[in-house]
Amino acid sequence: AKHCTALTHLDLGCAQNLTDTAMVALAMRATSALTWLSIQQCVNLTDVTVIALAEHCLALIYLDMRFVYKLTDEAVVCVANNCTELESLYIGYCEHITDIAVFALSKKCTELTLIDLRRCNSLTHKALNCLIEGFNSLRYVDLRGGGTLADAAQLNLKTQTQMPVVHFLFD
Repeated sequence: AKHCTALTHLDLGCAQNLTDTAMVALAMRATSALTWLSIQQCVNLTDVTVIALAEHCLALIYLDMRFVYKLTDEAVVCVANNCTELESLYIGYCEHITDIAVFALSKKCTELTLIDLRRCNSLTHKALNCLIEGFNSLRYVDLRGGGTLADAAQLNLKTQTQMPVVHFLFD
């Protein structure tokens, strides 16, 4: 990690043995340069990693955390508060994500154009309303596998007339 100070893009997807300790060390060194990071399917990582990344890698515009099963709202709120230039966020298949995370993202991440919420089954209609009304720059929302939330989104979208063009993906 000590030689990673100029790193801009890093794909660690599927590194199933990656630990929080290693990622915190990386986050402490990869501060301002890192703009693109994938830790998707790094199943051993927790909020500890994501909070460290959010506190040290403020320039992130792309973050893929799909299948980081231990991820919670606390980490996503930290990302929202610190990585305000974020444009693409993938948190699909993270079952502990709730409306709290979506609300925080809508308030702080005004550049967000894509959000992947596949199988985030703890989200409610309140998150859906926030997605529809709270994000001015949002253009792509992935709700596949969202069950009743995806069904509600399809119905709600039919009644929206003042909404910018947003592409919602459903099953």
